[in-house]
Amino acid sequence: MYLRYWFLNYLLNNTRHLLLPFYATLFLPQYLRLLGAKIGRRVEISTAMYIMPDLLTLGDGSFLADACIVGGHRIFRGAIDICSNTVGRRTFIGNSAFVPATIDVGDNGLIGVMSTPPADITRTPDGTRWLGSPGFELPLTQKVTSFGDEQTFNPTHKLFFARISIEIMRILLPGLVAAGDLLLFCVAIAHGYKTLPLWAIVVIAPVLALVLSIVAIVVVGVLKMLLMGTFKPTIKPLWCSYVWLNEVVNGLYETIAAAAMTPLMGTPFISPCLRIMGCKIGRWVFLETTLFSEFDLVHIGDYAALNLGSTIQTHLFEDRVMKSDYLRIGPECSVGNMTVILYGTAMQRRSSLAPLSLLMKGETLPAGTRWSGIPTRPVVSMPVAGT
Repeated sequence: MYLRYWFLNYLLNNTRHLLLPFYATLFLPQYLRLLGAKIGRRVEISTAMYIMPDLLTLGDGSFLADACIVGGHRIFRGAIDICSNTVGRRTFIGNSAFVPATIDVGDNGLIGVMSTPPADITRTPDGTRWLGSPGFELPLTQKVTSFGDEQTFNPTHKLFFARISIEIMRILLPGLVAAGDLLLFCVAIAHGYKTLPLWAIVVIAPVLALVLSIVAIVVVGVLKMLLMGTFKPTIKPLWCSYVWLNEVVNGLYETIAAAAMTPLMGTPFISPCLRIMGCKIGRWVFLETTLFSEFDLVHIGDYAALNLGSTIQTHLFEDRVMKSDYLRIGPECSVGNMTVILYGTAMQRRSSLAPLSLLMKGETLPAGTRWSGIPTRPVVSMPVAGT
């Protein structure tokens, strides 16, 4: 039984990488239904991780955001626990949130970014919103009420087919760019094989691969400008062309540009690549992450350090409304591993965030201060014995 589960889990994880352009589209819920998930109408699923389809139930209008984990398995003392999960109607599971197996989420609820529901309950009450790890209930959250139901949960047939047509472009474009890059590489190697000795081909091949990777990044940057122009702070409903075209750009970036930048992480060469996409990055910035979205909204000062897995989150999709704003990381700031910074925030000079922290939207970290936690709190230095 364990080996069967292990093999299926392996297949699902590898399928996620292979089918990355399908994520955050209307086609993904259909695919998960084929695998056994019970999914209601108008469900949105981004790059959800470690779900077990046969044991997953998603209510109408629910939303699973990037990198969230719903369910999954637990191995302890030689045994494995695999349990069911239910996410209620019109409920939002935030980016990198974790809903453990056996805990269900009620209707019209929310689990915030990098947050978990309380561990001592089996189901969150309807209409409740939770933030933090461990989670605490939020008494009030910002809501946008200027968009109607047909722009958020129940679109017209015209909007539905318009989105389908754009999402087909989202699925095909990364493959076309990758195929074009591969074709150029093969043609160049074949031509070189006819005119150059074998040792020269061996030397030239990795250089050519690097050059074509940079070409692919430039192509994605050009397509970004053609489709979206320069990103600016905005509030848009889920069912509008701005959001869909933004997802096309995200799909191109994640599949092509970010993959090409990955070998450059931690080197000075990644900053120019992100500047091509629109990020404002100062001198001698250390970057060990490619997790960006609305690039023009990102400002990073000189000598800042963004460590492995840190996420620069310039938008959120709460209540099916996309809200984006500027995000500023000042000179000499430090962002820890796996930390998430939300939009509308500012880190002033030499402020720092510890690993696995969450900087909430609208917050400003004063110069020279240290913060940690989900959500962040000031780090209090412990007195040294004898002083």
